[in-house]
Amino acid sequence: MSAQPQGHQGTGSDAPTGQPATPDGHLPSALQRLEDAIAALCDPVQHVVDGKRRQCDPLYTQLRESLPGNRGTGGTNAGFAGCWITALDLLTEIDTAVSSWQPKGFDTPHRLWLIQARPWRPQDVASIDQISDACTSWAQEIAALLSPELKLALTDPCPNCGATEAHHVDRGGERVRSAGALTVTLAGCRCGACREVWTDLHWLGRVLGHLPPT
Repeated sequence: MSAQPQGHQGTGSDAPTGQPATPDGHLPSALQRLEDAIAALCDPVQHVVDGKRRQCDPLYTQLRESLPGNRGTGGTNAGFAGCWITALDLLTEIDTAVSSWQPKGFDTPHRLWLIQARPWRPQDVASIDQISDACTSWAQEIAALLSPELKLALTDPCPNCGATEAHHVDRGGERVRSAGALTVTLAGCRCGACREVWTDLHWLGRVLGHLPPT
């Protein structure tokens, strides 16, 4: 990451050095985006399957554990090797960027939580948004890398058009009804009826009532 968000880290040696003044932004919404972006990367991934909530390891943990030295996978394969190289490059990018924003901390998730807990100010919104955008992008990249085919159908009505079902053309060319209008992957959710797309699954989960309101 080339961006180096400074933020307000307190007084003394941790305070940001002379930076040009930036316009104030809407701090509450920026902090909510930051919380959601860090959660997308570092919180357990939750799905609703057959009306039951399931969860698996956070995306960051899945990325780290996908590397050969962290999993009991025998043998070698050129395709897997290429995937591991991509995973290692992405993990290195994440760890390097986060440690540059927050040098102190036990590991990358802990550093991100320390960043979230900073006493941010309205003039820090641009920096907050840089971190949020980076975390959101990383979560999407990890999801695409590790689970490109994972798809779940939701029977909830679409928040945009209200549809509860949609149709698609199957591999045989037949027009069939989908199990639900909303299709969820780790990268986001798409409505098959109105084509609306959401990448913030935590926000969507709250709207649909699967996650508690903040």
